[in-house]
Amino acid sequence: MKTPVIIILNGPSSSGKSSIAENIQKTAAVTYANIGCDFFFGSFKDSNMERFERSHQNTIEEINRGYYRVLRSFAEHGNTNVVGDTVFQYNATFHDCVNTFKDANAFLIGVRCNLASLQKREAERQDRLIGIAQFQHERVHLHGVYDHEVDTTNITSEECARSILAYVENNKPAAFRKLVGTGDFAERFYIHPRIAVTQRECKS
Repeated sequence: MKTPVIIILNGPSSSGKSSIAENIQKTAAVTYANIGCDFFFGSFKDSNMERFERSHQNTIEEINRGYYRVLRSFAEHGNTNVVGDTVFQYNATFHDCVNTFKDANAFLIGVRCNLASLQKREAERQDRLIGIAQFQHERVHLHGVYDHEVDTTNITSEECARSILAYVENNKPAAFRKLVGTGDFAERFYIHPRIAVTQRECKS
């Protein structure tokens, strides 16, 4: 029996991760379960992320930790290929993701997009706080190691999905194992520039 594949998309808000995941599910020759992180955060009564972040500072990281474990468990115990997404804007989130998937059949995919395009999409969506895309854009790729990368600045989510699937079908994952033991790559910040404070400042 073939080992299920896990695809983790990492990129800033408005980079197109959700659209790529949908197209992976539609395009792949085999079945993929599309389990996005927005589903987990959206399951809380207060889905406004700024208010949630203020009142659940540590819970954000704990939810991410649980989310990664759900993806791995769903793939391995359900014998199902899975595509999920994340944002490496916290050191804890990054380390939890690496430790969860370091010995799994999991591919880490970078989803890039230039800042001007991110900001334009963010304004057009009207469901994101303005400034999140820039805030995350400067942080989420600092670890620097991926199995494969796509850039949604000038190509469609369908093209990105085909590129990712072609890579997954012809290669073995390596990024998570390479990232084991990596140190912190950025100071821990909260999600929005208006409340971008370190833990130390938050406690003072």
